[in-house]
Amino acid sequence: MRNLKRFLTAVLSFVLAFVLVGCQKKAVMINFEGMPKESVEQWMNEHSVSTENIVYSYEYHETLNQNTVVSQSPAAGEEIEGNISFVLSNGPDPHALITLIDFKGMTLEEVQKWFINEHFARVSIDYVYDPTIPEGQFVGINVKDGKAKRSDQIVIQISASPEEAGVALTVPDMTGWTRGKVEEWANTNKITVTYSEVRSTKVQAGYVLAVEPSAGKEVFRRDGLKVTISKGPQVQAVDLTNKTAAEIEAWGKENEIQISWIKCYSDQPKDKIYRNEPNTGMLNPGSIMKVFQSAGAVPVQSFIGKNYQTAFTPWLTQTNQNFSGTANLKVTVTEKEVTDKETGVILEQSPSSGTVNPGSTIAVVIARHVDPKPEPKPDPKPEPTPEPKKITIPRMTGYSEFDFKHALHAYGVIEGIRTEQYSNVIAKEYIISNDTGEFDENAEVNYTVSLGQFTIDGHDWEDKPYSELEAMIESANRLGAYVTLSPSYIDTGDESKDNLIVSLEGPMDDGTIHVRVMHYLENSDEDPADEEIDPPAPSEDEEVVPSEETDPEPADEPEDSKADEETSILRVLSRILFFCSRYNRG
Repeated sequence: MRNLKRFLTAVLSFVLAFVLVGCQKKAVMINFEGMPKESVEQWMNEHSVSTENIVYSYEYHETLNQNTVVSQSPAAGEEIEGNISFVLSNGPDPHALITLIDFKGMTLEEVQKWFINEHFARVSIDYVYDPTIPEGQFVGINVKDGKAKRSDQIVIQISASPEEAGVALTVPDMTGWTRGKVEEWANTNKITVTYSEVRSTKVQAGYVLAVEPSAGKEVFRRDGLKVTISKGPQVQAVDLTNKTAAEIEAWGKENEIQISWIKCYSDQPKDKIYRNEPNTGMLNPGSIMKVFQSAGAVPVQSFIGKNYQTAFTPWLTQTNQNFSGTANLKVTVTEKEVTDKETGVILEQSPSSGTVNPGSTIAVVIARHVDPKPEPKPDPKPEPTPEPKKITIPRMTGYSEFDFKHALHAYGVIEGIRTEQYSNVIAKEYIISNDTGEFDENAEVNYTVSLGQFTIDGHDWEDKPYSELEAMIESANRLGAYVTLSPSYIDTGDESKDNLIVSLEGPMDDGTIHVRVMHYLENSDEDPADEEIDPPAPSEDEEVVPSEETDPEPADEPEDSKADEETSILRVLSRILFFCSRYNRG
């Protein structure tokens, strides 16, 4: 009876746990389009959605303010599972070309309002004396063709009296002033201000960094004031694929970013900018941005009638090394027995001209010379036993392993020791090198087979120790992988996660593999003591002995009482199961 009660209690606990877990519902996405980034993160926090799963990207937008949601995934009404993507506005494009209106007869306030509405960033006022135009009205502008970029320096001339145009002012201390406050002071005192912007790690973006003449000195309205505004310490990376080379260089110079040009074979038109890295996130001044420019498709030339080893192989090697090794051409080689060509001469090649996309395969057929069968001679004389035949084995780099073995057998030798090595040039299961020179018949020829280009699947390494990855990379590098690990660490208060891999990306073009690794900090914000720890279960060999104080041996009960108690327990269990079935149907 006691064992039956324990069994029923365990079943009841399991069912209750199943019901409680089943009652937890996933968060449903709402529509964030047009809302600020702060609202997104506040909602995620209120609904217990980890911000680590949020991925942000940026694009210019003409109507939405900076850091406002443009689009989202998943869409509104869908359950949140895995990563959440948001495209945020980076504000209007500062490089957009805007057509100016005719400002004739407009006041200073009207002209300024127009430039504010069109999102121009660098507008200054020059007060000049013009007897033909009423004071406070538009006189002229430094734009000649009627079009200007939002980032251009715009100087508006406003009519002023002779006194206002020539009176000296004392320059105030503008420390801590925003550009708006400078413009308000300049408008009140009718003085021209010329703005410039530079990167600074000391002054917040949008605030005054320097003034010329400096504070306390006098300046004439007609001479104007030069104010330098801080652009802050970082710049937003952007997608440059639709820009010209001149525009990209200008962008890099303006934002103090070094542009590194990388030309690569690709399926894109020649000279097209098809990728830049990075294209999202924030960059520090002096950072390097890689810009990839297409060198077009890979040119192919004919080698028919030429030797495979001395002509075709050097060309293939050099082509695969050009433009950062982006050609990645492969070759398949087959042999054909002929009597009129030397061994190794290329008989057929496909393709033999034009261009091919990176990664394409060129098929060649090479000659294997055989002597023509001699006509039978009458009464042949016995010939002396010939000396052991020496066989010359050429270099067969680029052969498939199958074709290589076939060639060895055709020469009259056999395979020796087989080794493997990674290669960025030779395709997987193709020959990298082999023993060459003269060999006796049936001698062993050692060779090395390509493992192909070294790759690694980041998902396979998630939650695995970083030390295992180091050991694997060390082994791979002994086989010619030539990659390096670049770890970055994420602090955690869970000691069990110390040194476990979170994510892995690479190898990059320079052979670097970026690894994010958990690092245990004893004083981390996470408190392992808050986690509930189940009591250890008894081992299979350990006998569970009930305590006399907590589990006394019950006295014998009448058989009718035992049956009634079992019936009650079974009744409760059947009601809970009935509730679960109704909940699952709902």
